[in-house]
Amino acid sequence: MTTASTDTTPAATGCQAAHDAATATTSCSSTSAIVTTPGTATSTCRLSPGVANTVGSPISTTTDSTASGAEYGASAHGADTHANSSVANRNAEATRSSGRSEEITRGTLPEAGGRSGPIIGGVNSPRIVATDLDGTLLRSDGTVSPRTREALRLARRAGAEVVFVTARPPRSMAPIARQAGELGTAVCSNGAIVYDVTADEIVTMEAIEPASARKILDALTEALPGIAFAAETGRGVLCQPGYGRTHPGDELYRRGVPDVCAAGEPIVKLLAWSPEHPLDDLFTAAVAAVEGQAEVTHSGVPGLLEISAPGVTKAGTLAGFCERLGAGPADVVAFGDMPNDLAVLAFAGAGYAMANSHHLVLQAVERRTLSNDEDGVAVVLERLFTR
Repeated sequence: MTTASTDTTPAATGCQAAHDAATATTSCSSTSAIVTTPGTATSTCRLSPGVANTVGSPISTTTDSTASGAEYGASAHGADTHANSSVANRNAEATRSSGRSEEITRGTLPEAGGRSGPIIGGVNSPRIVATDLDGTLLRSDGTVSPRTREALRLARRAGAEVVFVTARPPRSMAPIARQAGELGTAVCSNGAIVYDVTADEIVTMEAIEPASARKILDALTEALPGIAFAAETGRGVLCQPGYGRTHPGDELYRRGVPDVCAAGEPIVKLLAWSPEHPLDDLFTAAVAAVEGQAEVTHSGVPGLLEISAPGVTKAGTLAGFCERLGAGPADVVAFGDMPNDLAVLAFAGAGYAMANSHHLVLQAVERRTLSNDEDGVAVVLERLFTR
């Protein structure tokens, strides 16, 4: 498959900047279970979905524990119990803290402080609906609710393109698309792949250059003794000796190799696993070791890092996809829950954080909707596309 770059947007500072900004700014409620819009007393970190990132500031730095094998890693084609229980726990905490799950009625929507306002500003009639999957479109049990399915149909009937923007690989898209009633385009593998779900075809792929992959692997091996590697290829996963992370049902896609860099297959996403190291320490050491040669992120899965080619992000690939359709940021409404969704939410004319989002996302994003288990994506889409 010919590789093609899809990221033509300006440079960004990365999600470490979001972390710094979020912790330094006025903190907004991390437990709101209502839809909010700009106007609340919230400082906002606006990121751009860039190509270049500062060393040590990968755009997709993720410090959340909700997405596991379901969203990331070698087993990324099924909902993971760890991921689902973590999302459910955060949803329950959001409900307890807010006192109740808000009943949203037609008309204006309640904002923080009891005020009301329009559901969005910056997007009038969206042409693109860009949504993350785990913790966002999908409920904590990995399903698409009937209400969400109907809301997506409503958007499509109005002429909008629905795009899944996820860290999952292409092989996990078809079952979700069937649930959602959407067989269109997906931005997969943290932006490394644009995938035509209907045709089961990889449209574009941004793999790590073989020489770069070797340098990254060697640097991480030196910095983190005992670390083991696997590689997502777009269609399957290659696993070196010592890579012990498995998932039921992944056997069909998994192949053992002595060296992922010498297997002769594209490395769309390098997976680095070291259960002996605390995850935050692992991430910090990896960012320093790769010295800007790649994008490094993690999803909260103990011991697991995900590494993509430099400049490859969800947001950058989404921006390129929109450009090819003649759409700009003002034509996009987006939904997410994780720090690696921040640049997507910033790129969109209207970016919504789920109520169950990671605290950095809630601090950085002005607009909120209900949690994934309360059909937060559907709530917004119903307002946008019901006339």
